[in-house]
Amino acid sequence: MEIIALAVFGLVILMMAAYGYKVSAKTAEDYMLVGRTIGVVVMFFFILFAISSSWTFYGYPGYLYLHGPAFIYFIWGSVAGFAALYMFLGPRLWAVSRLNRYLSPVEVLAERYESPALRIILSLMLLAFIVPYVGIQPLGVGLGFHALTGFPVIAGALYTVVPEKAL
Repeated sequence: MEIIALAVFGLVILMMAAYGYKVSAKTAEDYMLVGRTIGVVVMFFFILFAISSSWTFYGYPGYLYLHGPAFIYFIWGSVAGFAALYMFLGPRLWAVSRLNRYLSPVEVLAERYESPALRIILSLMLLAFIVPYVGIQPLGVGLGFHALTGFPVIAGALYTVVPEKAL
C-alpha cells in the first residue's frame, strides 16, 4: 500500500510540474519568484516547508527524546522568527525588489549597500551553507523510503532529485 501511495503522490507532483511548466512565462522572474504573484497562503506553506527538513522529521524528535521537551522552544523560536521576518521585513523587501526588478536577497543587499564585495561574500555564504543543507535532503528522503518500503536508500534519493523532464 505504501508503494501505491508514493507512486500516486509522485504522479500528482509530476502533473503539477507539467501544468506549471505549460503556464509559466519561461523568464528568470517567473522561475525564481513565480512571476511575483505568490500569495500569502502559498508563501506561508513555502516557509513552513523550508523549516521542515529531513532533520526536522528524523533528527529533532530523537533529540527531544534524549534531551527532554524543553527543547521544543527551538522550533517555536524558529517559526516565530520566520513569521516576524515575513511580517515585518518581507513587505519592505518585496516592495523594493519589485520596484527595482531584483530576483534575490543578494541583489537587494548588494545594491542597498553599493558593494560588489558584499554580493560575492553573500553568494559564497549561501553556497557554503545552503547547498549542503539542500544536498542532504535526498539522503533523508532515501532513509525514509528505506524504512517505509525496504527499498535501497538510493531509490528514495533518486525519487527526490530526478527532474520531471527526465521522466
